[in-house]
Amino acid sequence: MFRSVYFVILLLSVFIAEAAPYKNMKQLEEVAELTGLKITLNKQLNGKIIIEPCEDCKAIILSINPETKAFRNNEEVALIQAKQQIGKSAIVYYTASTKIVSRIKWFN
Repeated sequence: MFRSVYFVILLLSVFIAEAAPYKNMKQLEEVAELTGLKITLNKQLNGKIIIEPCEDCKAIILSINPETKAFRNNEEVALIQAKQQIGKSAIVYYTASTKIVSRIKWFN
C-alpha cells in the first residue's frame, strides 16, 4: 500500500515540476495556413493580408511593412515576390498583439 502511495506522490511531483515553467509563457506569434492568399502590397512594401478563418467568422486584417520577411522553399526572397502568391497557398506568421506580419512562407 505504501509503495503505491509513494509512487503516486512521486509521479505527481514530477508532473508539477515539469508544468511550472510553462505557466508564465505568453503567445507572441500566431500562424495562419492559407489556401488562397489575399494580399495587397505597394512599391514601398506596405500592405495587408486578409485572413478569413471560416465562412461565418469575421475577417482578420494583418499589416505588412518593409520589415516583413518572405521565404520561398525556406529561402529568403524579396518581399515583393509575395504578390505572385495571390490565390495560392502560404503560411503567414504575425504578432498577435499588433497584427503585423513578420514572415510569409510558401512552397512551389
